[in-house]
Amino acid sequence: MGACTDARTFEAKTPLEAKKASMRIIHEDCHENGHSYSGSIGMASGVHYCAGQPKSDDAADSFIFGTEDLEGKAQKWGPAILVEIEPDPQSGARKWMLGAWCSS
Repeated sequence: MGACTDARTFEAKTPLEAKKASMRIIHEDCHENGHSYSGSIGMASGVHYCAGQPKSDDAADSFIFGTEDLEGKAQKWGPAILVEIEPDPQSGARKWMLGAWCSS
């Protein structure tokens, strides 16, 4: 079996709201794409929040999935990784990225 990456960005006011939204995203994806080997975020086994300073979209992507030189935090069969990213420049709303290696 293979694996592929899946990431979603969304707005939430607090880390708790972001965690709840993340679980909702995973749950809804399971129902939309199936409960096994869909290759989408619903294959994550939960959510792991990594607190820290907001990151750019590219830095968050590298943190979650890794680069040639750096191993990412997400692992196949593991939880999705949740990080805060830079706020929306127009509205100032807090933004979050949720990403996972998903079995396919």
